[in-house]
Amino acid sequence: MNEASERKRKSDQISRQMMRMSGMGLELVGAIIVLTLAGWGFDRWQGTSPTGTLVGALLGLVGGGYNFWKEARRLIKANSPSTASSRPRQAPPGARPADLFERRAVTDEELAEDDGFVIPSDDEVDDFERRGDT
Repeated sequence: MNEASERKRKSDQISRQMMRMSGMGLELVGAIIVLTLAGWGFDRWQGTSPTGTLVGALLGLVGGGYNFWKEARRLIKANSPSTASSRPRQAPPGARPADLFERRAVTDEELAEDDGFVIPSDDEVDDFERRGDT
């Protein structure tokens, strides 16, 4: 697979994830609004103002929140680098929090790849400093 198609695939995957996350938020808000309105309608029908509205809002919040949480966990699990182990990494005694993260050297090409910024060579930097343009 060439570099352009790989970038396109990653871009499409990110777009799908962003759309799914937006949908999760809309589902949460929708559940709250629909059940609140249902409670309000019940109140008008039975004359039990504000009980039905509050119960509807609470049910919408709990139900929508549960669906949001369930979907968020599914997305996190699907996007985790290692789905084989669900156990969190444990730091050895005396370790700093930064020791939990993997470290690797970033190449000049990786740094310049996404933003189009060109890293000057050492000779160009020396010329720039020699001219006193700093």
